[in-house]
Amino acid sequence: MFKWGIVDGIQITVSIRESLNGNDLTNVSVDAIGLEPVPSWKEFDFADISVIPGHTYYIVARAPEADEVNVTCWNFYINNPYKGGDAWCAFFPEFNWFLLDIPPDFPESDCCFITYGLDEPPYTPTIEGATEGKIGTEYNYTFATTDPEGHDVCYYINWGDDTNSGWLGPYSSGQQVTVVHSWGKKGKYVIEAKANDTYGAESSWGTLEVTMQKNRPLDFNLNLLSWLFERFPHAFPIMRYMLEL
Repeated sequence: MFKWGIVDGIQITVSIRESLNGNDLTNVSVDAIGLEPVPSWKEFDFADISVIPGHTYYIVARAPEADEVNVTCWNFYINNPYKGGDAWCAFFPEFNWFLLDIPPDFPESDCCFITYGLDEPPYTPTIEGATEGKIGTEYNYTFATTDPEGHDVCYYINWGDDTNSGWLGPYSSGQQVTVVHSWGKKGKYVIEAKANDTYGAESSWGTLEVTMQKNRPLDFNLNLLSWLFERFPHAFPIMRYMLEL
């Protein structure tokens, strides 16, 4: 919220209602002291109430003691993590509500508040790293996601070979996390990764398919031939000649 004029001593009451002009299901009042001309957070701690999921409710902020010069205002913002509401306004004492007229080319706006019961999950993690490799060789894979509300995140990784990482973290939202893994058998594997935030909301699975090949038998054979040539320097003249070619 923010202020115009002098608001110390003015009481701000916030209510939850089933209709704009209906009765309060619950409300709480706090002193406007501490509000600044620039937006800052003001906390209202409601008593618990029963609500119906999917039902529309109205959060109403009012300060009857305010006037045209000394006023408190509920801020609205763009790209706010909470997507469920529109910004309405009313002038007192007429108390006629109207929807804020936002220009069509203006980014999506919403009343700006944090609710402690709402928690959106992190976005689906991205996975970057080698998609082809050799068995027994360790490879780095980088995982990243962001949380809409900026919460810390943890990662859970299935490597596709009946092993997993367990929950790793927490890490800051947006932080890239690198994890090392190797596979012991030839084949195709799907790496799966999901994230959760500090309140337990889980993302969808991100995936990356990788193919692991066996080490070439030629590598082993060349090592064996080198040993034989050192052990028997005058043997295998034809093979020596072919390898030199």
